[in-house]
Amino acid sequence: MKKITTFLVVCAALLATNCSSEDDGPTRPPGDASVTFNGTVKIIMQDYCLSCHGDPPVNGAPISLVTATEVKSAIENSALVTRIENGTMPPGNRPKLTDDEIQLVKDWQAGGFKE
Repeated sequence: MKKITTFLVVCAALLATNCSSEDDGPTRPPGDASVTFNGTVKIIMQDYCLSCHGDPPVNGAPISLVTATEVKSAIENSALVTRIENGTMPPGNRPKLTDDEIQLVKDWQAGGFKE
């Protein structure tokens, strides 16, 4: 009986340490050139940017970030990556991109802005 109890305690401990709700990190390794606009970046833009940077832009947003061409232009000409890294975008108390999401945008850029 003592062996069964010990066995059950060990199993319970293993389950408790292996079944965690914590984020396991990015879904792609940093620098992954397979990141695409339609598969990854578009979703990030929808989640964080399009409430102001839609088509047409609202709330004083100067540009639209709906298409791959528009986001690419913002990265190349408007310091979009710098703004999301330093937290000035999205502005105010709006939710900020996670480090993993920022890395995915950077990976898209490094991979040649694949659609």
